Amino acid sequence: MRICIYLLVFSLSTFSFADNAEKIKKLEVALTNHNSEKEKFEKHFEKIVVQLKAQDVTIEKEVKETIGFIKKFKDSDNTSNRILRDKEKIIESLKKSIKDYSDRRQRVMSEMKFSNRILGEDLEKVKAWLDKKIELRIKQVVEIAKSLENFKGHYNSRRVDKADKEKQRLIKEMEKGIEKLIDKSKSLEKELDNVNSKLTMAEIAAELTATTQKVNLLENSIKDLWSSGKSGQRVSKTSALAIDRELRKRMNEIKSNTHTFFKQFDSAFRMLEQRKKLQNTVDKYKFAIEQLK
Repeated sequence: MRICIYLLVFSLSTFSFADNAEKIKKLEVALTNHNSEKEKFEKHFEKIVVQLKAQDVTIEKEVKETIGFIKKFKDSDNTSNRILRDKEKIIESLKKSIKDYSDRRQRVMSEMKFSNRILGEDLEKVKAWLDKKIELRIKQVVEIAKSLENFKGHYNSRRVDKADKEKQRLIKEMEKGIEKLIDKSKSLEKELDNVNSKLTMAEIAAELTATTQKVNLLENSIKDLWSSGKSGQRVSKTSALAIDRELRKRMNEIKSNTHTFFKQFDSAFRMLEQRKKLQNTVDKYKFAIEQLK
């Protein structure tokens, strides 16, 4: 009787091992297939990232050259502040760019707080890149603003200090930005004591550091604007019109390239959800295999 029982237990154990071996084999085949799918995705995604980087380099080159171009000139008594207005247009364009990057950064923060659809390391990389772009644009706004000047000749003697007013307006906007950042820092500090926070301690600390850096950048930018001098080549009415046409051409090119870039950027950002799903599937198969061994 005991021998029969031992044989039954042995046969059941053998059957169990054989059954597990078969399950492991199927899972390993599925894991191989999913790894192959993940590799294809990564190659495709890497190609898109390379394209985005190339587009970004082109845009930054165009922006840098356009700023360098317009900085060389300033109004004369015959140009009706045309150069000043052109510089103001560039400033507004740069401010729009800051908003575009900031909106996408807010989307990243929302993903960090309220969602688990994208890998944390991917979100951190995107956030760091967006922070660099915002910082660069702020510096470029200040660079242009420092060159603002009205020509105080007889032609526009009634329109003096327009450039100074524009600088003061920018400074007020920056001061408001500092106030918002300080409020944000206070909220983040409260998050440190919130046991139900959606953010990890490391994420909160990183965001606090980034916020402090932005405050410092804006404070230094305000100092630069207050102490900025005036330089540049005075131009004739004919030259001002030619400069205006050239600037419009350059800005239209930048606008078109930027529109294309953000369209592809947003598409790539959505692809990060698929990357997380693929990684989760691979991890689940690996875990199931380990449990059966």
